[in-house]
Parts: sequence; structure tokens; C-alpha cells
Amino acid sequence: MIISPSCSPIFNNNPGYSYLEMDESTGEVTEIKWRYLQLYMYIFMKLKSYSEVDPEDLLKIDVNDVTSIRELNNRISGDANLFG
Repeated sequence: MIISPSCSPIFNNNPGYSYLEMDESTGEVTEIKWRYLQLYMYIFMKLKSYSEVDPEDLLKIDVNDVTSIRELNNRISGDANLFG
């Protein structure tokens, strides 16, 4: 089992989780998604609505390539909008 922490790009702190699909033979991640409960909609309308984000597409990374993760850290460090 792999547990990955979630960071919320939507409303900053919506409860969320990550899920991964992996290739059994290589151990590489084949799909990763972040899923968030839209807390505002639940509190005010009692509607359970979820938003799903593909972090590889959103952040332009490949989670199987450590170089792309390091490059993301460099991009975040130099871009206040991306960091925020």
C-alpha cells in the first residue's frame, strides 16, 4: 500500500486524498489523481460534490521521473503564483 499526502489547489483546504495505479511488473505509477470534497457546497447545500485533478497534467511532471520533480521544485521556488 502506498499512501500519498494530498495538497489542495481548490479552496486551499478541502479534504482530499490521492490514489495511484501502478504497473505490477515495473512498479511505475501509471495513473495518479487527487480527489477533493467541495466542502463549501457540502456545508451550504448539503451536496456531496467532488473535484478530481491530474497532478501530472496540472504541474507538468512525470511522477516516475525524479528530474521532473526536482524541476517542479525549482519552478515553484521561482514563481510566486505557482507557489501560492
